Amino acid sequence: MDNDFPATACFDDPGGVSVGIPGSFPAGTISGFDVEKICFLYNEPTDTLFVGIRTFDVGGVPVIFGDADGDGNPGGTSAALAANAGTDYPNLSVKEYFALVFDFDAGVGDLGVSPEVVAGVSDSQQLPGGYRVSEVAQPPLDVDFSFSGIYYGSAVTSSASSTVFVSPSAGAPHLEFTVTGFASLPGFSSIPQSDPDGDIGIVFKAGSLGDDGIGEEDIRVFLPIKGFFDDDGDDIPNDADIDSDNDGIPDVTEENLDPSDTDGTCGLGSAEATASGQDLDGDGDVDSNDGFNPPNTDGGADPDYLDQDSDGDGVCDIWEADTFPFDLNGDGFISPEELGTIDVGGNYPGGDGDVCLHGPELTDTDGDGVPDYRDSDSDNDGLSDSSEGGPSAQNCGPPRDTDGDGIPDYRDPDSDNDDLPDLDEGTIGTDPLNPDTDGDGVPDGAEVDDGNDPLYPGEGLDPDVNVPNAGQAVQIQGSGFGACALVDSPGHHPKRFLPFLLMAIGMAIFFYERRRSASKKIGFFFTSLILLSIVLVSRDAAALNSEQFRPNFDNIGLINLLEHRTLKKRSWSLGVGISYSQNPMELGLVATGARLDSLVDYHVNTTLNAAYGITDWVTVGLFVPFFPNLKVEPVGTAVGQSGAAFGDLGVAAKFRLWEQGDRQSGSDPKQDDIAMGVSVSPFLIFPSGSMSKFTGENNVTGGFKAAYDVSLWKNKIVANLGLRFREKETLLNLQVGQELLFGVGYTRPIYEPWDFHLLTELNGSTSLNGFGARSNRTPLEWLFGLRKGFMESRLNATLGSSIGITNGYGSPDFRVFGMLTYEAPPIQPKPPGPPKVIERTVTVTKHARIEGGEIKTLEPIHFETAKWAILPESSPIVQDVAEIMKNTPYIRRVRVEGHTDFRGSDEYNLKLSSNRAKAVMDKLIEFGVEPDRLELVGRGEFQPITTNKTAEGMAQNRRTEFHIVSIQEIQQKEEVTERREKVIKR
Repeated sequence: MDNDFPATACFDDPGGVSVGIPGSFPAGTISGFDVEKICFLYNEPTDTLFVGIRTFDVGGVPVIFGDADGDGNPGGTSAALAANAGTDYPNLSVKEYFALVFDFDAGVGDLGVSPEVVAGVSDSQQLPGGYRVSEVAQPPLDVDFSFSGIYYGSAVTSSASSTVFVSPSAGAPHLEFTVTGFASLPGFSSIPQSDPDGDIGIVFKAGSLGDDGIGEEDIRVFLPIKGFFDDDGDDIPNDADIDSDNDGIPDVTEENLDPSDTDGTCGLGSAEATASGQDLDGDGDVDSNDGFNPPNTDGGADPDYLDQDSDGDGVCDIWEADTFPFDLNGDGFISPEELGTIDVGGNYPGGDGDVCLHGPELTDTDGDGVPDYRDSDSDNDGLSDSSEGGPSAQNCGPPRDTDGDGIPDYRDPDSDNDDLPDLDEGTIGTDPLNPDTDGDGVPDGAEVDDGNDPLYPGEGLDPDVNVPNAGQAVQIQGSGFGACALVDSPGHHPKRFLPFLLMAIGMAIFFYERRRSASKKIGFFFTSLILLSIVLVSRDAAALNSEQFRPNFDNIGLINLLEHRTLKKRSWSLGVGISYSQNPMELGLVATGARLDSLVDYHVNTTLNAAYGITDWVTVGLFVPFFPNLKVEPVGTAVGQSGAAFGDLGVAAKFRLWEQGDRQSGSDPKQDDIAMGVSVSPFLIFPSGSMSKFTGENNVTGGFKAAYDVSLWKNKIVANLGLRFREKETLLNLQVGQELLFGVGYTRPIYEPWDFHLLTELNGSTSLNGFGARSNRTPLEWLFGLRKGFMESRLNATLGSSIGITNGYGSPDFRVFGMLTYEAPPIQPKPPGPPKVIERTVTVTKHARIEGGEIKTLEPIHFETAKWAILPESSPIVQDVAEIMKNTPYIRRVRVEGHTDFRGSDEYNLKLSSNRAKAVMDKLIEFGVEPDRLELVGRGEFQPITTNKTAEGMAQNRRTEFHIVSIQEIQQKEEVTERREKVIKR
């Protein structure tokens, strides 16, 4: 028990050895109900009262609780007790009891007169080990005490219970139990918890209801509240707890008494308390009797030393006092063990190396003499800590750090790192936790430095924006009918070399794997592209690709739209396209869509496409866009900048799922003139473009398209539908994320002798984040063109133009484009060459030859009787087997098997056969056979080849066999000629 309760939670029985036993008993005999010490500790967080009871010893021998005659056996009656007509009832029978009587509001003279509750243990609860304690009984417990209130453990609400958790035993001569749901007991609310000198009246009674000649225990005490309550749940009573709220700041510091802690123990001894001038009544304690009122910074229910957030700013004291590194288990509290590590050896910034933190050592960010944990505006920026603490400060979590610089906002004079101090932002009205309050892509500080208003998105965004538009919401849009990181982050350089690097690595793998099949080569090629792109091109700034013109990767179909047809196996295609688009990205007003200024004046885009047919129904390919010339207007400038940039590299595949009908050239137009099919095409796009020039995304994106087309005589209708998966991006107030891709097109020949075709298509996308809610999230473009075929339509040239239908991002005023594609016929595989002829020989010696799957010995190999030593006359036989193996390299591995006759036990024969096989194998190695071509096994007597009833039969069963278990495999394009014998005579 001494290890379970702190000393300040335990109280000696004021009556000492007070339970007498008749004088006829041996001298020094003590009742098992005579209590030496009783301990109480109320853990407020778990609402549990812990109780421990220890009885007196008899001559140094522990007395078990309930052992009435003190003979060490609670279930047996000693002769002395029996002589006095007494009985020590076994197992604490129903005639014995213990109980706690709580009289929470009792005075000195009326303790126990009108108690609120009696706590005992229900008769139905059996202690471990078989001991049983009765419930509190009626009629009254004894003649001096009557009670008609609630008996806790038998007649109280179900939310409260009582549990005995340590059984009485010789090794634990005390009783411990808990009273749970303690706060629900009647009268609990009357406890004067706020009175540091308050106390609680408790009566402990134990004994027997019958007259067994032995006295009963009756202890009546007033328990000091400071020694009874444990407010922070650290199992240390308040009067012994040097850090009552577990924030790492000792109570003497939070009570402004730390200068009096002259010995550095984080507490005031009697002399220190008296010397401090606060112990006015000389009782060695600083309490309300001295007229001392501990500081309560936030005016809440608890003074600072009991308050985990003394200034009520939402940031717990352990963060504002910088004690959080000592919260080793991360539970948001500083335990007594953790408290002991603070400042030891001077490991606390500004500490003096003792085990305490005193007022001058605590962090004071603004130097105003008030430590942060008591300062409502720690950085003196005009913004309260509560407004800067952030939601992450709840439950004593880390406070918010908006700009991620390691300085929490409540200590950071520029929380959002926008070069505009929080103090100024409070005056101007901008958001100190948002670097771009009006969301126009220009930091608040930059707008103020330029003389612009950071609260209006139109003003200061670009010098070309007219002042009358200031104050109206601005958006990024396209220029069809009807930011964000608009510049690269410092130090960012677009990876222009990336597509060339990836193609070079892929081609190197392609040629390195030239011995493999074509499909494996393509697989290596595209796998390398994907893996290397994912590794090399991760970026973290917001960006958007303004190019919506993406010719189909396999050069089959209309312009951007895919058809269901795939390339033939081993065929390939190449395509190159070039387009010019005018004003694909601009700034406009949200309300009217009116254009304010251009972001991308124009761009010229060239795209290289390449594809290969792995099978007749699977095509893979890639597309590499490049912008040789474009003009953008960076934020804050009125003059556009021209240049070049790469676009986003992509890889794709197409799987033909279904096809119906066959449109053969020259067929009867009235027959078989309806054909259709379906394919699906997954794709990945890698961020290799320039973010500042709007030619690339900032993350890998991907998705798929489903293509359906139907040919009705000379008319072909194509439809595409798909999804594109991407991370959500917000540029100005344009928010894009997952996208639905769609398109429909039409083509037909207009002059067949010259192989001319008319093409038109409508394609676009829309963001699934707020589907269709904003037109600038739905780029839609109408394209039309004319295609001329050459070389039986293997080579095609296309010219066309388009206009933007909506003002979705990337939709231009107009576009002109041209494409040239070529589809090669299938590559014919190289005819197989003549087979390679391999000649194998069979070696025959005087004593052995190859027969079937064995090397047959013409004579048996003999060993010494009952041993495994090879007789000298058998050595030439083993040597001939070795010669055959050395001269027959296509025999890869031989198993040497040993066999015996039936004489002897099974175990003996198995061992003998194994040892003989091992001796033969060692001899073969001695004659030059490689060890890795040999293995051995002993069969014992279990595989006879003839009877064991005769001497001749047993001689035949004692044998050594050589089984060929592995020979050289015949490779593709190899043939083996007829075997010839090679005779070796010795």
